[in-house]
Amino acid sequence: MKRVALLGGWLALAAGCAAPAVPSAPALIAVTNGIGSGEMRVSMLKEGCGVDCLDVMGKGAAIRIVGHPHPGSRFDGFSGPCTGRMPCVLPFDRQRWVAASFSDAAARYDRPLGEGHLYRASPRAIALDKGGGVAVVGAGDAWLGRLDREGRKAWDLAGDDVIANAVAFDAAYDIVAVGQKMNRWCAHVEKRGASGNPLWTFDFGGESKATDVAVDVAGDIYVVGTFTGVLKAGNQNLASAGGQDVFVARISPEGKPIEALRLGGSTDERDPRIAVEGSSAVHVAYVAGGLDEMKMADSGATRIVSFAPFGRQAWEMPIEGKARIEVLRTTTGGELVVGGRFAGGIKLAGKALRSNGGNDAMIAKLDRNGAALWATSFGSQKNDEVAALDVDTSGRIAVFGTFEAEMKVSGTTLRAKRIRRTWQHGVSFDGITLDAWLSVLSPEGEVRSAKAFGGSGSDFALSVAWAEGGDVVLLFDQEELGVGAEGLGLGSHLERRLVRRPAEAP
Repeated sequence: MKRVALLGGWLALAAGCAAPAVPSAPALIAVTNGIGSGEMRVSMLKEGCGVDCLDVMGKGAAIRIVGHPHPGSRFDGFSGPCTGRMPCVLPFDRQRWVAASFSDAAARYDRPLGEGHLYRASPRAIALDKGGGVAVVGAGDAWLGRLDREGRKAWDLAGDDVIANAVAFDAAYDIVAVGQKMNRWCAHVEKRGASGNPLWTFDFGGESKATDVAVDVAGDIYVVGTFTGVLKAGNQNLASAGGQDVFVARISPEGKPIEALRLGGSTDERDPRIAVEGSSAVHVAYVAGGLDEMKMADSGATRIVSFAPFGRQAWEMPIEGKARIEVLRTTTGGELVVGGRFAGGIKLAGKALRSNGGNDAMIAKLDRNGAALWATSFGSQKNDEVAALDVDTSGRIAVFGTFEAEMKVSGTTLRAKRIRRTWQHGVSFDGITLDAWLSVLSPEGEVRSAKAFGGSGSDFALSVAWAEGGDVVLLFDQEELGVGAEGLGLGSHLERRLVRRPAEAP
């Protein structure tokens, strides 16, 4: 069932300003849905009013609305009092609400996957096999599923007692999913075949959850997560040094725990991420200590630790300043690419970055020894972040994130969609929310493309993966706005979407 909510106050909060006083004259409130880009062009038809009253709406006044897609998008039609793709004429005798949908003309497919949610949602992460098939994990009715290369559902599994946080394919293209068993509050790992048949499951002992997973070339599975008290991994027990600690476990292809490590001190450790390079190096990023109201770590609390081989620490790098790592990926050459967000000024492996205001998105590339090859950031005076990234075999980096209002990505300025409120004297208020954005970077960190996705509601980037032929598959939440009955204003629901498109298409 779709979640419906009134958005007036929430949208004003997201825009960073209070809603203005509404004039007594009629108003048109126009919203856009879909991942494409476009606008509604409005003209006033002043029937019954002569040239002496240009600024006054006369009796029988009407408005004409035309859906106009931007380059690279398609206009899919109106909803509300207007339907279809033809220009719409409405009497302008009272406040009117109109919605229009625009799609991405470059998309190979754009599939709705069900209701999204800001906190507990299904699905929340993806992985791709060699043929372009997609494994999707989340929570609730479809906690684990598989789609073909056209985005059509092959199968899915219900699991009300399971929340899955990450997924990966092994070399045989079996699916490994990790998360938490809700009935026992323990970290959970399982492997399934391409048809969804169960191969094995493994539950850690103790209060714990798994947050990320990676598979090396030998098929060994590396699971990272957090625990309190004592974690039991097969015959090995890990005791927390205080509060919540990070665990890193290595599991055989057959589901047998091989070894496990603990990271952390007397404070709470949070949000670990993992990446492996071949079978020689394992990299873990996590937050040591508390978080502020924006879930950012204090200075020096965000750390990246590298093991080569697993169990032998090669290097550790704290990030100076307020930062948070959301994703780690390795290149075929053994470098490590990290993405996340930061505030103020930070130093990452000796590279200094400074935000433009609020939180800025950051991406950095490190060599095998943890030295920064390059580091870059994108942002504006609002809040922006990297939510996900992936690296293809040539070293190109697909970066997927969320931005507020406006963001500068190299020479491109991205602008979020808006709710546009028009009165007889023209535009008087724009309510700006959040959009998702996709950029492709060269192996050297140069921006090759940048594109925004989303409608007038808020959009939240979740996951990205390279597919064959230079395509990417994107997973994100889109807040679709609906025009309600008269007097009720806007309603909304979050729709989870899976989109495949050429990575660098405009």
